[in-house]
Amino acid sequence: MTAVLRLLILVLAASLAVAQTALHLSAPRSSTPAAPVKFAPAKLTEEQRGLHALSRLTFGPRPGDLQKVMAMGVDEWVEQQLHPDEISNGAMDAKRNQFRTLRMQTVELVQTFPTNNLIRAVADGKNPMPTHPTKRAIYEVQISILEEQQRRTQLAKEGKAPDADAKAKIDKQNRDSVSAEADDILALPKEKRMAAILAMAPDQRRLFLTYVPGPQRDRLVADFSPDQRELFQAMIAPLSVVTNELQQAKLLRAVYSERQLQEVMTDFRLLKLRQFGERVHVSSAFLSRHTRRSANLSWI
Repeated sequence: MTAVLRLLILVLAASLAVAQTALHLSAPRSSTPAAPVKFAPAKLTEEQRGLHALSRLTFGPRPGDLQKVMAMGVDEWVEQQLHPDEISNGAMDAKRNQFRTLRMQTVELVQTFPTNNLIRAVADGKNPMPTHPTKRAIYEVQISILEEQQRRTQLAKEGKAPDADAKAKIDKQNRDSVSAEADDILALPKEKRMAAILAMAPDQRRLFLTYVPGPQRDRLVADFSPDQRELFQAMIAPLSVVTNELQQAKLLRAVYSERQLQEVMTDFRLLKLRQFGERVHVSSAFLSRHTRRSANLSWI
C-alpha cells in the first residue's frame, strides 16, 4: 500500500471518527437504551462513483474525464492515479517546458534573477558585477533603483523631500520624456528595439522601464521574443519572473496534467510548506527551491 493511499485512508477514518463523536455528543440523553437504528446506505451507480472520485481526487472533472473513467473503470482509474510515473504526461510536459526558470538550478536562478540582498552586495562592491550582458543589464537597473531609493530616503531625513505637487510635476515630465523615447524605439525595426533599450545608461533605462505608458509598453512587449520579454520584466522586477512562471506552471498542471491525484497532493504539500515558512520565517530561496521541485512534478 502506497504512502498516499495510507494517508487517504487515515484522513477518511479520522473524518468518520469525528462525525461519530459529534453524533454521540449531540444525541439526547435517555434513561432507557434506544433501539438500534439500521441505516441502508444508498448504492451509488457507477457513474456517480466516477463523479465522486473525480471530485475528490482531482481539481474537478474536465470535459471527457468522466467518460474516460467509465471506460477504464473507477477502481482501475484510482489505482492508476496512485502510480503517476506510469501515466504518460507528454502534452503537459511540452507546455511546461516553455518556462525556463523551472529548469534552472537554484544558484543559477538566484544569480539571474537576484534578490535585494544580492543586488545590495554588488552595489556595495562585496560581489563583482556580472559580465554576462543580460545579467548585467538586470543588475544595472536594480542598482539604479536601490540608489534612487537611498537618495529619496536621505532627502526625507533632511526634510528636503518634494511635496505632492512637485512630485506630480516630476512624474509628468518623466512620463512625457519616456513616451517620446518609446515612440523613437517603436520606429526602429523590431530586432533593434531591445538593443536600443540596453544601450541606455542605467538611470535612463530605469526611468524608461518605470514610466513607459501602457499602450507603448504593450506594443514593445508584443514584438519581443520570449527571452526579450523575460529580460524586459526582469530588469524592473527580477523575482516576479520566477513567481509568474511558477503560477503559470501550476495552472497548466492543474488543467492539463493526466496525473491529477499527484497534482492535488502537490498543491496540498505546497500549501503546508508555505504555512510552515510563514510561521518559522523560512528563507524565500528554500521555499522557491521546493516550489520549483514540485512544479517539476517531483512525487511526494
